[in-house]
Amino acid sequence: MSSDATTAPVGGARLGASSVGVPAVARRPWRTNAWGMRAAGVFGLLLLIGLSIAIVIGAAERASFLAPPSLSPALHGHIPAWMAGPLHHLWGSLSHNRGTLKWDFSLAVIGMYLAYLLVLLCVPFLRARWLIASIVVLHVVFFLAPPLPLTDVFNYLNYGRMGFIHHLNPYATIPMLEPHSDPAFAVSNWHHLLSPYGQLFTLFTYLLAPLGVSAGFWVLKASLALASLSALLLVWRCAQLLGRDPVLPVAFVGLNPLVMVWGLGGDHNDFFMILLMVFAFYLLLRVEAGRGTIGIRPRPARRPALAVSPGRSRIPSGGNGANGAGARIGEMFGRARALPGAVRRGDGRAASALTRWPPPAEALAGAALVSAIAIKASAGLLLPILFFGTRRRRPLLIGALAGAVVLALVSLIAFGPHLPNLSDQSKVVTNVGLPNLLGFALGYGGVTTGLQSFFSGVLVLTVVACSVWAYRARDWLLPAGVAMLVLLMTLSWELPWYVFWLLPLAALARRRFLRAAALVMGAYLILAWMPLVTDLLSGLKFRPTATPLGEAHARQSKKLLH
Repeated sequence: MSSDATTAPVGGARLGASSVGVPAVARRPWRTNAWGMRAAGVFGLLLLIGLSIAIVIGAAERASFLAPPSLSPALHGHIPAWMAGPLHHLWGSLSHNRGTLKWDFSLAVIGMYLAYLLVLLCVPFLRARWLIASIVVLHVVFFLAPPLPLTDVFNYLNYGRMGFIHHLNPYATIPMLEPHSDPAFAVSNWHHLLSPYGQLFTLFTYLLAPLGVSAGFWVLKASLALASLSALLLVWRCAQLLGRDPVLPVAFVGLNPLVMVWGLGGDHNDFFMILLMVFAFYLLLRVEAGRGTIGIRPRPARRPALAVSPGRSRIPSGGNGANGAGARIGEMFGRARALPGAVRRGDGRAASALTRWPPPAEALAGAALVSAIAIKASAGLLLPILFFGTRRRRPLLIGALAGAVVLALVSLIAFGPHLPNLSDQSKVVTNVGLPNLLGFALGYGGVTTGLQSFFSGVLVLTVVACSVWAYRARDWLLPAGVAMLVLLMTLSWELPWYVFWLLPLAALARRRFLRAAALVMGAYLILAWMPLVTDLLSGLKFRPTATPLGEAHARQSKKLLH
């Protein structure tokens, strides 16, 4: 559809505005606003990409806090070419002043988040192919990046090499006891921590060990990028099954700077967990769509542009909006338009082909969720909520139990009776985490053991309440999102990319408050983890590590490091 607001598609024909008596003066504000919003959205996308490229090139230029593993003493102040990537030495004029770099990086990530909010506001005015292309470009940019904050990627590789190369069980032997000559040991830092990572992910790192550190690093980066794109494709499909335009949910998840900079740029394994989680959501939604019991109240059909009263502006539902663009880009993924209509009508026959899964989709969903837990235990809180929220619980339970039995046998063979070390990691406290800040506000000097137990109790009660809510409402999506939000708020060890756990649920849920909460949480994490925050807090006379409890937390962290 052209940018001219004088036509609107009705029954396959385009009728002039004069045929319905809408004066031209009433159309001009719509045309002006649409072009302005589209220009603002394009500007936001370009700003996101431009700032991302600047961060990656800056991190690849030389050893600095922008790529923390490059500061390892074993590298003698020089970032190796295999770690820096192909964008090495492209910004020779980059400042050597640490304070200047702090300002530059902090302003860059703040600018990225503001650009992200601007794009979300303008999504209805943007072509879907622009958004999809921008997401792909961002994935390529951060794939080419050196390891951005933090340092987990080489801990992953080191635990894998401990087991495969040195035959040391990473769940029973701390890395400090492995040969210090191993190249992964030199660039890792959790040397006194038994592996906290799930067994399925640890076995994956075993497969990377024969490749060496440099090749294993880049294979892991490629795997994470593919997992992220696959998860976004499943978010697209889930939105279609819910009868919604998939463009906004995919943009909401795929353009988030926290996910890009700290998640994909930092090469964290959460993308594997999220992929399996969203796959479980997709399977359950397929079943509900096939039965016409999707659990989401259908929205009333959008009024055609011909029904606009004189003097009021309205965006047509043709090719300029997200619906029109989404329909065209959706053809790339198949059945972009027919399925949502069938779901909204509750037409089981139109979607019956979606439920032909051997075994039942619920069983596969249960196995997928258990596999997500075997990547990272955080996915475990979703299991009871999905169990009580789905209509056919027995297949889900059977699939979960079968997956748990298989994974338990594999874990027993590979690692013996040892489990991931979650107890030590749960004791580590981030200074800017919400529980620690509450401890300061209450005058304790930080989060105490009692407060941590209190927050754990709040989380348990929340999961129970959300399970009851899901059972009564026959809708697990929104309760699961609320439970994940509470998890993020109660974690003592809170890291910026953890917001990714919430984003797919918030993007797909029918209530806007969950998306608003995810955006507020993201803004808080951006501000809390930008490098400049330490200087700002010092200027405000707020020193989290200056209290006796803060010093104890710092000692606990240092005990596990180096």
